Amino acid sequence: MADHEEKSRQKLYQMLQEDLGTTKDADEMLPMVMHLRKWSAPQATSQLTSALIEQLSQEMAVTPRRSRLKVIAEWWPLLLIRSQIRVVGRAIWVASALVMLLGTLIT
Repeated sequence: MADHEEKSRQKLYQMLQEDLGTTKDADEMLPMVMHLRKWSAPQATSQLTSALIEQLSQEMAVTPRRSRLKVIAEWWPLLLIRSQIRVVGRAIWVASALVMLLGTLIT
């Protein structure tokens, strides 16, 4: 039994080293992960689930209505363009706009 436990510990340690990248981090995490492996979660009952849902629904904040301007500002195409403005140089934006303008005029 102790041999099986040691093999399990070694395998878990190797997995932690692969995931975390350093032996120091693996050494720190190993006791906690071993404890979690031995821990058995409590069984969920419908009564506990109902009580949790009730408590969470009471604690959840009511979100205020968002203004139209905020909805437009959070529209994903505009968010994508705003994120690209920082990455792509201004000259490329100007060139792209000119190419699109030319394409529109030609068609």
